Amino acid sequence: MANDDNTAAITGQCYCGRTTIRTTQKPLAVAYCHCADCRRVTGRYDYLPGQVYIAIGILDQADDLAPQLHAHEAQRLDWLHIEDDLERFATSSRSRLGDGGK
Repeated sequence: MANDDNTAAITGQCYCGRTTIRTTQKPLAVAYCHCADCRRVTGRYDYLPGQVYIAIGILDQADDLAPQLHAHEAQRLDWLHIEDDLERFATSSRSRLGDGGK
């Protein structure tokens, strides 16, 4: 299903399927976040007003939403090695996430 500007819907659900999401708005930013908080939670963050953080793994279209940067690289798990040319921020990338990762 698509909206008026032909943007395909993005859908997802929790593991049990009881909670579902649907939007026709593309993500403002997609990022690898290596911080301990993001490994544990999903929801609203004060420094991203009007935005909701959603772990990409719950989205049906996750394969189509490639990350644009790495945030909190300094907290990356030692055994996790992702080889790419994306920009890496040792701490927060809030300045980039606030502008959609552009």
